[in-house]
Amino acid sequence: MKTRDKFIATAERLADQRGPRGFGLEAVLSEVGVSKTTFYKYFNSKDELSTEVVNLSTEQLIDEIRAEFEQRFGNDPKACLCNILPIWLRKIREKQWNGCLFSKYCHAYPNEHEALFDVARAFPRAVRSTIVQLSRDIGAADPERLARQLTIVLQGAATFSFMFKNEEQTMCESDAQAVIMHLVETAIGGSG
Repeated sequence: MKTRDKFIATAERLADQRGPRGFGLEAVLSEVGVSKTTFYKYFNSKDELSTEVVNLSTEQLIDEIRAEFEQRFGNDPKACLCNILPIWLRKIREKQWNGCLFSKYCHAYPNEHEALFDVARAFPRAVRSTIVQLSRDIGAADPERLARQLTIVLQGAATFSFMFKNEEQTMCESDAQAVIMHLVETAIGGSG
């Protein structure tokens, strides 16, 4: 693994384990086994490294979700929307994070004047953008509203998924899936 990639992987793991603010540059340097001089050849600051972690994770996860949509459902946007929850949860679980990394960044940087404020919201915005396009493709009366609603359900289901690992998790996911189906049907004028 290249040194730059080691920095990114280490920062992602530390942010997952300790929270985005729970570790300093020294911890990254110690784990990668390099000096500050080496670090500054690749990044100007820990914030820049964190930005790269979130941006790469966002890009990778969105690309994986879209690729699965294409592979499984082709050009059927309704099928994509109706099946987004299990794909979303599986992709996040595959990362083996201890909770949603993106949520951790949003909680760590809630102030709009902080450098990572917008970066922390990159993933939910990318998800919503994908859902808006799918919502337009199915002819939803208000694609933006449907996207907001589905994003809220997805985030809630992801939170429960990390909190519960038993039949309660299964019930919550089943309920979330029912809500998604209802929202999609209602958005396209079905009886739901």
